[in-house]
Amino acid sequence: MAPPPPPILLHLLLLLLAAAAAADVSTALRFDYATLTLGSLRLLGDAHLKNGTIRLSRDLPVPNSGAGRALYATPVTLRNGFSTQFAFTVSTLNTDSVGGGLAFVLASDGVTLGDAGPYIGVSAASDVAVVEFDTLMDVQFGDVNGNHVGLDLGSMVSAAVADLDGVGVELTSGRAVNAWIEYSPKSGMEVFVSYSPKRPAEPVLSAPLDLGEYVKGDAFVGFSASTQGSTEMHAVEWWTFSTPSSPSKPSPRQVLDAVDARLGGEYDEGEMRRAMLVGLACSSPEPALRPGMRAVVQMLSGEADPPFVPAARPSMSFSANHQLLLSLQDSVSDYNALGLNELSDDSSSDSLSSSSLTSTLRKGGHDIAGFSSAAGDAAR
Repeated sequence: MAPPPPPILLHLLLLLLAAAAAADVSTALRFDYATLTLGSLRLLGDAHLKNGTIRLSRDLPVPNSGAGRALYATPVTLRNGFSTQFAFTVSTLNTDSVGGGLAFVLASDGVTLGDAGPYIGVSAASDVAVVEFDTLMDVQFGDVNGNHVGLDLGSMVSAAVADLDGVGVELTSGRAVNAWIEYSPKSGMEVFVSYSPKRPAEPVLSAPLDLGEYVKGDAFVGFSASTQGSTEMHAVEWWTFSTPSSPSKPSPRQVLDAVDARLGGEYDEGEMRRAMLVGLACSSPEPALRPGMRAVVQMLSGEADPPFVPAARPSMSFSANHQLLLSLQDSVSDYNALGLNELSDDSSSDSLSSSSLTSTLRKGGHDIAGFSSAAGDAAR
């Protein structure tokens, strides 16, 4: 008689069978690196894509002052709340050259680039709310030190601030820093920061906030950063963002309606939701988007957060995958470095499609086949 299958494999098999039943779970919006493409991002100033990461500053060996901004190209509704997680690195080519920092921004428009230097690429006029990860103490803004997180509301003087020394995180260490930002009209804004990919139990910053007082319609979400006569470099290694379902359509129990009724409700809802999300992720028709066994074990055991699951089951796609799109020729940096201020005559001046970008860069002597991608290391 053949030996019984290992418990974890049997568990996964059952989850895969249940995945189709839960595939109609929907949220107002949800995306992450697995769904981002060149067309879904707006890159301003020094922002560019390199090796599967979003770079917000240029990799220059000499000190400079500049700003970059990367936004999700479509404005989103924020008044009902949102949740975002991202991993980023701040490093310097010269350890004595520190300045600027990185910020998560909620912007009223998608075209304004904030100022360089101490402003972290933030625009007080167009950014309705900002969570700054400041790497330099600026006396003019009342900074507590050069290693803090702050909530800015229409001013670079933070409405709430937290010293990251207290949680053992050094922003300029060059290590990947994980951040979680949760907002709801009832509980306000909470920010969690850690080197670990598992969210800490307590936030480093918590502040009451009603975004309805600052933004009346939809807003753009994304990141900004700046250098301040420095060689500081800022890279977003991972990003996931979601908003809740519309209040007029109450959220179903995020996938529990698909649980086998024969269990009679005798289970832990948190563990079951985690298991169902893992099962859905494993059933993706795109092999590259399925988590590896190591990640599955970590997620099922609670060592890592559950995976991103799109609102609807994706269909098999034979187009270029997101890793290729995210690493497509250092889009803005190479484009600027070549001194190409205009697209070729047969390209649209409104956007950099993959085909026009490819054509332009090839004219500058670059070859697509020579470029590689390495996105998502922070998520594993």
